[in-house]
Amino acid sequence: LLEAQIEILERKTLAAEIKYWEKQITNPEIKNILNRMSKVAHIIHEKDPHAGEVFFMRHAETVTKLLKQYYMIEISDMQSEEIKASLTRIAESVSLTGYAFEQELSNLFQADMLDIDAESKAYLQSLKNRGLIN
Repeated sequence: LLEAQIEILERKTLAAEIKYWEKQITNPEIKNILNRMSKVAHIIHEKDPHAGEVFFMRHAETVTKLLKQYYMIEISDMQSEEIKASLTRIAESVSLTGYAFEQELSNLFQADMLDIDAESKAYLQSLKNRGLIN
């Protein structure tokens, strides 16, 4: 566990961590999901560093474990039904996690939109009150 945490910290951000695994994994569908996930993680971190840290702490350890396990199974080149089932379950988890990432980003933007909408209405009302617009 400590070794995994050190590896994550060396890559600094969740986006970097996901990019690392995107380069390791060969499945194009998983790579595509990881590409979107890293973009979302990067946007969250850039938009609000504190939210990015919380996002990192919430997801990094589990996502890393999933991706590492997927990679290890993938490179083992084992073809048993149990192995295939494990890959499928992990792939489903990664896909759902990607969706959850996008939902978190959407929620972050929605909160901003509410703030901007309220600020915009107040600003326009102040312009009307000063007789600058109708």
